[in-house]
Amino acid sequence: MAEFIASPQLPRSASEEKRSFVPSAQQQAFLDWVSNGTGSCIVEAVAGAGKTTTLLEAVDRTGGGVALLAYNKKIADEIKEKLAKRGVDWKAAEAGTVHSFGLRAFSKAFGKPEIDDRKTAKIIERIVADRGLDGLDPLIVFSTVISKLVSFAKQRALGVIGNIRDAKRWWDIVEHFDVFGDDDDAQANGARIISMAMDVLTLSNAETKIIDFDDMVYLPVLLKCRFWQYRWVFVDEAQDTNPARRALVKAILRRDGRLVAVGDRHQAIYGFTGADSDSLDLIKHDFGATELPLTVTYRCPKSVVARARE
Repeated sequence: MAEFIASPQLPRSASEEKRSFVPSAQQQAFLDWVSNGTGSCIVEAVAGAGKTTTLLEAVDRTGGGVALLAYNKKIADEIKEKLAKRGVDWKAAEAGTVHSFGLRAFSKAFGKPEIDDRKTAKIIERIVADRGLDGLDPLIVFSTVISKLVSFAKQRALGVIGNIRDAKRWWDIVEHFDVFGDDDDAQANGARIISMAMDVLTLSNAETKIIDFDDMVYLPVLLKCRFWQYRWVFVDEAQDTNPARRALVKAILRRDGRLVAVGDRHQAIYGFTGADSDSLDLIKHDFGATELPLTVTYRCPKSVVARARE
């Protein structure tokens, strides 16, 4: 576990940071790695460690060709604004969500799609109508479970990793995310539910005019869309990545590119979105990444950290 140290200093405004940023020893070590190092790295950053400021400083040392992947649109927009204030052209460093990078590649390949988060539910409804099924049919009874299972399959990049018709992989998803929960009927009909989920996912993947939120990341990789590739990819909140997100990161990183994955394994809280609790370890293995720490927090005084440790 990384040491969590409090700094007595208070954070400065963005403009003040730009004018008078004085890196800590850990921040300087990371910046030196960006300037003079090789390969990829994982930055273990505790809450309040000034990671955004540090990453923005790092952008200045990359020579351009940077993609900064934020976890949500709000953070992405904040980074865009800060880059603009620093005079960084979007062609040198582009910020966005993983979904926005995926959607752009998908739209170039298939045209701008309609976004509908009920896509999977509507596919199930269409099958029910086409087959004239009654209310007791398992496809209707377990429609919510099937939709959830298909969503997890997309987040786990099934089809990119493994075969969509591989029942074992579906059972792994069911068990890992406890998809059936305490529903005895669902457990008893597990094989049928998985079979139906396979059919629904196959139909969903063939539909490119309408996509859902999961598809934005999943389909561009599955369908091998052409991505603009970057010399550098910075991934924020990397502890909350899932296989589909990591597959997209690989797709936008040049073969000779360098990855910076920033995160805190102790803040991995998005398992319900298919994120892996060991995401940072998986990234380290996949990219042969080194590890660098940012363990000084500027968000609270030492007394607060001491109480948190208790």
